[in-house]
Amino acid sequence: MRLYKLSWKQLYIELSEYAQTDFEEFIAEAWQEYKGSEAPRHLACEVGKYIEYVYAKKSQTDDFRACSTPCTDSYSCSVPDDPLDLMNTPESLITEELCLTAVRRNGNCLRFVPERLKSPEMCLEAVRNCHSSARYVPECMRTSEFFRKAGVDGVDLLKYAPESALTADICRTIVEGDWRFGAIQYVPD
Repeated sequence: MRLYKLSWKQLYIELSEYAQTDFEEFIAEAWQEYKGSEAPRHLACEVGKYIEYVYAKKSQTDDFRACSTPCTDSYSCSVPDDPLDLMNTPESLITEELCLTAVRRNGNCLRFVPERLKSPEMCLEAVRNCHSSARYVPECMRTSEFFRKAGVDGVDLLKYAPESALTADICRTIVEGDWRFGAIQYVPD
């Protein structure tokens, strides 16, 4: 579980002195504050939500308690920059704003964005950030105009654009300019 880019010792200190004892006490202190306090601190909320997520996943329920404390501390809200962080975020906590911020940090986070939240703006941001994330763009958005706006060209255009967006001239130009000779494998028949 990667909560923040802080050491465990820093996390222990941010929660309580007793939480510094060991990992189990850290979890116990966070859980106690999350469940027992009317205004749990942000770190306790993050740990509590993660525990509930794991438990809910295990028991096939989706009952999460939202953190009532606004993100005012030095951590700010935890926005994934590792695609696996977004993958492990409970669906009930995923918002369009969270996803847009995540794909701006790492285009491959688009893979774990729920389809209902994939907007053209979000997909463009993801593909501009990382051309290979185009594979996670819904088929209906993959147009020649989309790839032009995203700045995708060369071999990546052949890999990810639908055949309808590729003309013979475009394919020929890309293959002729490919000094590594790998583009030919992506040219449609």
